[in-house]
Amino acid sequence: MVPLAWADAGSAPWNNVIGTDPLLTDPEGGDYRPAPGSPATGYGCLTFPAAAARPVPETPHPAAISRGRSGRSSMIVSGPIGADTLWDADTVYVDGDVTVADGVVLEVAAGVRVEFLGPHVLAIDGAIRAIGTAAEPVLFTSAHPESFAVDSTLAGSWRGIRFAETSSLNETSRLEHCRISCAKNAGGTAKGGALFLDDFSDLVVVNCVFEKNAADHGGALFCSRHAAPRFTGCVFIDNHAFACGSAVYALYSYPALVNCTVAFNDVHNTDIYTGTGAIHGRISKTVLRSGVVWRNRCNYFIPTQLYLSKAPYTTWSLIEGGHDGEGNLADDPAFLFGQEAGQ
Repeated sequence: MVPLAWADAGSAPWNNVIGTDPLLTDPEGGDYRPAPGSPATGYGCLTFPAAAARPVPETPHPAAISRGRSGRSSMIVSGPIGADTLWDADTVYVDGDVTVADGVVLEVAAGVRVEFLGPHVLAIDGAIRAIGTAAEPVLFTSAHPESFAVDSTLAGSWRGIRFAETSSLNETSRLEHCRISCAKNAGGTAKGGALFLDDFSDLVVVNCVFEKNAADHGGALFCSRHAAPRFTGCVFIDNHAFACGSAVYALYSYPALVNCTVAFNDVHNTDIYTGTGAIHGRISKTVLRSGVVWRNRCNYFIPTQLYLSKAPYTTWSLIEGGHDGEGNLADDPAFLFGQEAGQ
């Protein structure tokens, strides 16, 4: 078997594979809803038909800054944000670590493309509200995605959105119709590619796609110390962990994933005795309801998609290999996998 994520480093593997599946609505356009007739009908992401990504500007670092939305506009940001702020340019270039102060709200308008010019972090001590639409999603990505690689280097990456002991007295943070890609935290104790939550729960994520992110623990999401974010209608695809949890790693936490699709994520730990999966729970209660968890890979000698997930919190989902819990199925969701890659 050719590893899917490594078969062609120059292209997204699912574009060549599940993009031809007649039982998915429009995967090439980012709509991973099962078509009528699929065994996965009613499971997984049902609400997210993503618009095509907006084109990357020809000049990666603009010489001029304008703030209007009439015509092509851009702005450069870095450093602390000490007052309520709206990012409403076509492209926001992040040229250094950004910290949203306690009590402050950062809003990102629909259709804004946020590009990180280096391995910078967006730290939220206050709140963030990035509300896109199906036609105009908000994009968080690297300014140089062509340099992103599934390794410990920092080229072509940024360091994700991080909530470290953020006060619950702030407004609820919300990400809706966002695409988050090319975030990486690797080396040492690095955790959480796209999202990191420590002792923070007031985050709602709706209709978002997490793709091509990487970390030692939790390629897309890392939660610790009673963090309990809520995800609805989201897609986790082509995310990578170098230790454990290719999509999600929960430690003493309670994340909830409802109608989410978790597919084609990889753990690159070569130790066959390291237990892990796409969703890795350690002394946690991860809620998985009405989801699809399929074709995520690791080297653990016991094939599994979920590691240490508890049956009472894993319900009415379609999981490769099956799982204890009410209403769970093990049927193939009819994602056309591997035929064109010769697997």
